[in-house]
Amino acid sequence: MPKFFGFGVSAPPTVRERVALEGRAARLEMAAPSVRVANDGFKTMQQTLGVQAFRLRSGYVFGERGASSGVSDLRQPPSAECPPAGSLVRSRGGLLRFHLLALAEAQFRVREGARASSNDRPLVPVSSGDTGWTDLFASDARTTTDKRLYVRAQDKRLRAIKQALDSLEASRLVVLPNRGRGAGKHEGFLLTDETASRLPDAEPLPYRVPRRDASFSLPMSFITNGWVHLLEDTEIAVLLMVACGRGSIASGAVAIPSDVRVLNYGIGRDRFESHRWLERFGLITVEGVDRDIDGKAIDFETKGASLHRLRLRREAFDTDGLTVVSGALKTRLAR
Repeated sequence: MPKFFGFGVSAPPTVRERVALEGRAARLEMAAPSVRVANDGFKTMQQTLGVQAFRLRSGYVFGERGASSGVSDLRQPPSAECPPAGSLVRSRGGLLRFHLLALAEAQFRVREGARASSNDRPLVPVSSGDTGWTDLFASDARTTTDKRLYVRAQDKRLRAIKQALDSLEASRLVVLPNRGRGAGKHEGFLLTDETASRLPDAEPLPYRVPRRDASFSLPMSFITNGWVHLLEDTEIAVLLMVACGRGSIASGAVAIPSDVRVLNYGIGRDRFESHRWLERFGLITVEGVDRDIDGKAIDFETKGASLHRLRLRREAFDTDGLTVVSGALKTRLAR
């Protein structure tokens, strides 16, 4: 009989894990004000078209060709062999997050199936009534003030956005039509097809908002309730895999064989461990099959271990991400 495994009886964090958790909790506290600003900005946009689903093409997270046979759970595929989303995963930095935010912003402006042919939003708001990209991209950046240096938090976010755009241009996921302008080269950036499915020498395809019959989705509250800013890149990668579900061997749930997970999604064993935090946050459920009360595989010697069944809890995104993530971190640290 299937058994469900939460984390109520998990062991206390190791010294190394505790240090990492304390750092994450501190960064979250510093980021909280800008997360709230970004949430307000996206919720205001949502009122225009009333978009409830954040749609992505499967090719963004699932590579049809797969990585080379030289990779395994012990050797993470190189970025060049990962699907676009997997290639943007970083231990720190906001490359994947910024790209997702840019895709969501386009879906608030342009209807399903239409081309996002313009981007008039400034990187930095021109007046107090504007919303710039520095308002929509939350981070833990704080204003630096000392005797030798004064740098605003907004300037730090602007620098991070420019760095992200340079990397996305190199990945052919954005075009910088004003690159020749020098100081303003990042303004008016344009999204290209998020699957990057084109010949190396061909012009990037312009981005069109995916149609529902040719995409998978997350609730748009993934954006408007701040989850996109609060999850680690590896957690987002696993979340996208569960939402996509390509290659699953189970119906009604997601059970991805290890070779598909590594070769097609670019998610090695270490990255996949992020599913534990997604469960702690209540965003997914994890169902163990053919396991005893301690979580050990039954008849492992003869049958091996059955794959966990993962299920997306769409209603969970309706809660405030800051509240849930900070609460989960405090609970774990209190053990």
